[in-house]
Amino acid sequence: PKPAHTNLRYNHKYALSTLDVWLPPSTNTSCPMVVFFHGGAFVGGDKSQFSKNPLLSKCLMNGIACASVNYPLKKDANYLKIMAQSAESIRLIKSQAEDWNIDPDRIAVMGTSAGAMIAEYLCYWCDMGIAACFADQQPKYSWFLAAGIKKGAPALILCTRSGTTNELHHPKHAKFFKMHCDSLGVKCELYGSKASGLPALPTGLAIEDRVMEFFFEQWKPRSPTNSTVKHDKSDTANDK
Repeated sequence: PKPAHTNLRYNHKYALSTLDVWLPPSTNTSCPMVVFFHGGAFVGGDKSQFSKNPLLSKCLMNGIACASVNYPLKKDANYLKIMAQSAESIRLIKSQAEDWNIDPDRIAVMGTSAGAMIAEYLCYWCDMGIAACFADQQPKYSWFLAAGIKKGAPALILCTRSGTTNELHHPKHAKFFKMHCDSLGVKCELYGSKASGLPALPTGLAIEDRVMEFFFEQWKPRSPTNSTVKHDKSDTANDK
């Protein structure tokens, strides 16, 4: 699906500070939103990656708006400045909540690798009222972000598919976050693959399906009457 809004600028200091927004068919009630941050080791990547993510169509089918965010890269700023200015993307979204029919209290963030670090920073280091976070391929050097996860923090779901020979995305990085959350009583789920040795998803369930369910659980009791994730024919084929 094509975005309803493209290349919206949320910061005027950095050229890459833009985002795209997808909106579901209009409803009588304001909808939740999922905000995606791409991977690329802070040296590359682009918000267009989300257009190929199965979660995008699943969100729109279930009445959830989406945004995909570009951010400055390492040549423009250091890691902390990159993550800090990314918070302005959430502020822009919240400022447009009424016009886009979005519930500002039901926003979840997600990202892959470097994007996972940004999502966790916004969720646990910034007071932005984010409801939940999905960290895909938790990377090396991200351990310091766990210090922002306090008792009563928003729920976290993690997935690392890489094996133990991949030092950048070694399963131990995700396991560290899971152990930290468990020690605080913060809801956290961890999934992986045979290569990673992390817990597998139930047979026939894709990570995108579990993420959808996980987000709806954090958004309740305002989730749709039928909270079961819808599947189209392509989903069924992929499950098989």
